[in-house]
Amino acid sequence: MNTADTIQFTDKLMAGLQGFVTLVNDPHQIKAFYDLHEALQQTQPMRSFEHYMLSIPEIAQLVEERYTPPASSLKQLNQLPEGSLGRVHATRMIAAGLDPDAIQKMPQP
Repeated sequence: MNTADTIQFTDKLMAGLQGFVTLVNDPHQIKAFYDLHEALQQTQPMRSFEHYMLSIPEIAQLVEERYTPPASSLKQLNQLPEGSLGRVHATRMIAAGLDPDAIQKMPQP
């Protein structure tokens, strides 16, 4: 690892740490989630997690196909049966005042 790599890693690590602290203090700060994700993206634990997930054939197929689930509005999700994952997600997003349309789209690899 050369000096430039060390500085870049340190900058990413610091941005990730700042993102983590921001999320702990205010979980509504969506950008902080992306800062944390960026910092963790190339770590050994993340690579291990990805390796494990891709060892599951159904998940590997979804990744290979670049599956993107259809978009659903919070209004649609809130109409799902009580206790379903979609309904719980919508209820929590609405209660927290979060707007999924404001969330950045993750870049495709």
